[in-house]
Amino acid sequence: MIKNSSRQIAKNIWLKAFFLLSFIFIFLIIYSPKASAASGATYYVDFTSGDDANPGTSIDAAWKHCPGDPNAAGISLSKTPQAGDEIIFKGGVVYSGQININWSGTSGNPIVYDGNSSGAWGTGKAIIDGGGTLMFGFKSSNVRSYVEINSFEIRNMGVNAPAPWASGIGINFADTSDHITIAGCYIHDNGYWQNGGSITPQGEGIGFLRTSDCEISGNEITKIGGTGIALAGAQDCVIENNNIHDYITWGIDVAPDHLIASVRNILRGNSIHDIYQYDQNFYGDTKVDPPHTDFIFIRRGGDSDATYARPAGNIVEGNLFYNNIDFTNHGYGGTAMIFLSYADHTIIRNNVFINPHSYITVGFNWTSQGTKFYNNTIYSTRAAGVSLASGGGNDIRNNLIAASGAMTYDNDAQDLLNLQMDYNAAYVPQADRYVTRANPWGNWNFADWQKQGYEAHGLIFSSLDSIKFIDTSEYPLNCQQMDLRLQAGSAAIDAGQAISGFSNDKNDVSRPQGSAWDIGAYEYVSGTITPPAETTPPPAPAVTPPVSGGSSGSGSSGSSSGSSGSGSGSSEGNAASVVPPVVAPPANPVVTPIAAAPAVTNQENKNSISTPATLIGASSATVNQISLSEAGLIISRTTYASLSSGAQTSYAKLIVEAPSQSDAQKRIIANFIQSGTPTTLILGAGERAGSIASFLSAFGRMPGSELDWQDVVKIGNGRWPTQRSATAEARAKINFKIVYGRNPDMNNTHDNAAVTIMAYGLRPAARNINSEKAAIKSFRFIYHRTPATAREWDIVRAIAYSGAKR
Repeated sequence: MIKNSSRQIAKNIWLKAFFLLSFIFIFLIIYSPKASAASGATYYVDFTSGDDANPGTSIDAAWKHCPGDPNAAGISLSKTPQAGDEIIFKGGVVYSGQININWSGTSGNPIVYDGNSSGAWGTGKAIIDGGGTLMFGFKSSNVRSYVEINSFEIRNMGVNAPAPWASGIGINFADTSDHITIAGCYIHDNGYWQNGGSITPQGEGIGFLRTSDCEISGNEITKIGGTGIALAGAQDCVIENNNIHDYITWGIDVAPDHLIASVRNILRGNSIHDIYQYDQNFYGDTKVDPPHTDFIFIRRGGDSDATYARPAGNIVEGNLFYNNIDFTNHGYGGTAMIFLSYADHTIIRNNVFINPHSYITVGFNWTSQGTKFYNNTIYSTRAAGVSLASGGGNDIRNNLIAASGAMTYDNDAQDLLNLQMDYNAAYVPQADRYVTRANPWGNWNFADWQKQGYEAHGLIFSSLDSIKFIDTSEYPLNCQQMDLRLQAGSAAIDAGQAISGFSNDKNDVSRPQGSAWDIGAYEYVSGTITPPAETTPPPAPAVTPPVSGGSSGSGSSGSSSGSSGSGSGSSEGNAASVVPPVVAPPANPVVTPIAAAPAVTNQENKNSISTPATLIGASSATVNQISLSEAGLIISRTTYASLSSGAQTSYAKLIVEAPSQSDAQKRIIANFIQSGTPTTLILGAGERAGSIASFLSAFGRMPGSELDWQDVVKIGNGRWPTQRSATAEARAKINFKIVYGRNPDMNNTHDNAAVTIMAYGLRPAARNINSEKAAIKSFRFIYHRTPATAREWDIVRAIAYSGAKR
């Protein structure tokens, strides 16, 4: 009995302990903070003043080398970055080295390498310089996940010399890496890029091998020689808003890694231009065949080797292609702006092609089949719109074509198999060459082509002017300044067919605006938008909406004092069911959208009042008087300013976006960035350049007139511009809905402010860095990329300062 009783007592004690431990375990699961909400550490790298023996945890104790650099020593060598960590490089400092990416982050907590994207440490971007001997800037040869590389200048990788030479690459990821983001980098002068010699140009800007779910956005890539962005066996990647130009053989190359196909990648919003240096009429050594140059090349690889996988399901949308010819030398123009080779079911929509002088503009070649070519605009004096040498099943609808012909093709049996071609509108100078067949040779005019069973609802224009583009006056030398949107009265308006799978135009304007879809890349927006009454929204409250639905992580945007390098919240759930964190600032001055009064034109009034430090809160009459006076001051400056390093970086970046400015215009721009005006001095050079970039984004041109510069001054002071852009405001309302999950109420001061900031980039009266960092995290969560363009930073400002909420 005693023995059994002892066993029972022991059993009871064990059971009580078990239940107590179970209770504690359950309590911890329910009430402990989520692991994904924890933020990582921030480390700093300063190649000039840092020391690898430092802890690296502050600006004053920065490392010299980044972990992963073969030359790292001390604490930097031994440091293992963890998920959520951010490594910030000092802006403007030249880093001589190359960095191996040896670690991975996790969903919602990437490892971030940042080259001073906030502009808070140093001047401009951090610079990774290979010195003409190192082969890469950043590289991973193994499987890596959740890594971000932001805002670096990467240059001089490889050797740019005929002999010896070596192919350099800016950033490279391989071996099935996933969830890699590369944003806001400037990559140039890599490999053997010069035109001439007996060696085919070699080099690469960004290379992804067997990667998935990655993003490359907002980068500028030039003087690479080989390929700007190379995808080999890449799947579900997004390549958007990149500027790729000059001395590049292939702008974007989408190819397989032998048996692994590149599929379902999205190439959108990119500007690819001025790729002509390796055309046959320019290539330096006539003994060497010039490279096959294409702006975008989607291919099987291996030429006739059928063992290579075929790309499929890739989307090319909203891109701008221009200038594959140097008119001063009258070159031929390379091969194509988009070339498909053994590529299946590619979707090409909402793109603009200007000045293609290549053999073809867009080619569906080498048995490529099932291509969807929708709502594109082509403006050319030489190349035909589309060339078919394909496997059939192509769909060509809603395209606006001003070219030597609407289409060319090889033979009836293969190329016209299951062809759908309708609702296209074209101007063809030689009317009998609306469509040309190569084998056997033959031409059809528009009426004859209709008799073949095509273009029942198509249109033919008698002249270029009858299309009614807004502005083609810059053709051919400054064609990037052309405006191929439609004017009122164009027959292409409301003449298209609704197509499933997309509903916006190139500028994110929803289709249709009228009774039916328009033909071409742009949907016509009628009328003007009346500015709202003068209002001053109250300080914005802090707002952190909860997360609902299928997200497995925290919905918080993180601490307001956290780093801008990484966001929080998992993206593994259904994105449509997750309410993104939209964080407004604490009590802080809000941008004040104020209705524009009539512009002051009386010269005597320009200097009739004293000039304050800012126009925030001033009356409309005062705003117009002072901004007009300052516009006159800007235009009247006759000598180049001596640019500081920061101003030089901002100036160079801005001029790249619109390089066709005259010397006088460049002088004005440089002076404004460096010296500003009395009411824009508080902005600093970078923000003054940003005000110009916001003007360019809103109006599609650089400021030139006194009225334009008056509006730049107003934007810099957080005030409505005198001129208005219906397209920019319509686009802003679309982005408002993306950010806040609803349509804006323009009678609500916060919604009004958000739309205004998104449309015109109005600057705040006083910056709140913590609010901006939180807004950057929100942007990343919503758009799945880091803000890079002027338009995207305007969205960030709207989140940070408008006070709008869900």
